Amino acid sequence: MTLVEIISSVLITIAIVFGNIAGVGGAGMIVPVLLLGFSLEILQASALSNFLICVGFVLRFYFNYYDRHPTKDKPVIDYDTASLMLPASLLGTKFGVIIHDIFPRSVLFILLTVTLLYLSYSSYASGRKLSEAEDRAVKEEKANPMIALTHMTADDLNSSTSLLDTNKKRIREIEEEEARRIPPKKTILMLVLFLLMMVSIAIEGSQSLPSLVGIKLCSSGYWVSFFDYIVICALMVYINARDINALAMEKRLLGIKLTEDEVDWTWPKIMEYSMYGLSLIHICRCRRYAVCRSRWSPYH
Repeated sequence: MTLVEIISSVLITIAIVFGNIAGVGGAGMIVPVLLLGFSLEILQASALSNFLICVGFVLRFYFNYYDRHPTKDKPVIDYDTASLMLPASLLGTKFGVIIHDIFPRSVLFILLTVTLLYLSYSSYASGRKLSEAEDRAVKEEKANPMIALTHMTADDLNSSTSLLDTNKKRIREIEEEEARRIPPKKTILMLVLFLLMMVSIAIEGSQSLPSLVGIKLCSSGYWVSFFDYIVICALMVYINARDINALAMEKRLLGIKLTEDEVDWTWPKIMEYSMYGLSLIHICRCRRYAVCRSRWSPYH
């Protein structure tokens, strides 16, 4: 390894460490280092960056699995966000592969640069907002120690005579559901989506791995499987978005307050997080479309 590659490896390690600490992955730092330090192409750098981030997130999930939220009786892992962004992310990957084959590499470079700049700014803005909220909460708590009770629990409602017993029961049910280490419905949906992805890969095949059912690349059966997968991913995005939006509305009606780091799942916020999942950061090289390129793109 050359000196530049050694320095680049150190920088990538630092990017992964701080990216996992901040919860942003670090793609905005890893991709430029791979481009400059290892002289990789844009698509190769994106694919390798996704792999490195995936490994880091798996390890982080393992270490955070037993951690609890600092102010609420719930896991520190936000399964609402995961259940919304996972199908959107897989959907974005499918579209990213097509976009890679349609547009020239100069356009791909511009799209990737704009996406990385936007994600970097968004991460900075979110981190600054959270930091300011934490500082404000600390000051308020010092001024009034009782301000630490930032959310309404079932115990608080026992002394309230203005709410109906049915509301009290429903708040308890919500709190018990949030306290579960692994929410069953969201976990099942994500596992089903993962199995669906594996089935789709087995059916569609690629140049290096032929289809297990004998479907040829770019045949009618191939495109049926391809678009069926897209429809199912989009449907899962909608189902998860509808469920978390309905729960957020119910919390507002019941008077359950959110902490500073919780997301109020309004439809604009849901669209924002879905777009993160559909981000063009998923533009990566995929050899399965090499046979089809000449049919739709003059650039490859």
